Amino acid sequence: MVNKSILETSKRFVGQISEEMDVKKAYLFGSFAKGLEKKDSDIDIAIVIGNMNDFFGTQMQLMKLRRKVDLRIEPHPI
Repeated sequence: MVNKSILETSKRFVGQISEEMDVKKAYLFGSFAKGLEKKDSDIDIAIVIGNMNDFFGTQMQLMKLRRKVDLRIEPHPI
């Protein structure tokens, strides 16, 4: 089962990026999604973004925005 605080953190991040990007869907995956996280695990979030023309620019923007929520977040734009 997914930790409630991780779900809340993920939702906060998706809400934050939705203000600047056309977010279609977001998926939590990896160790936190499986309940197998360790002390140093990151929070993997796949983000489906509409009209993404610049993958690397989008990735950089997501990495900057994660600082406002939680540095453990590892965004994966698709």
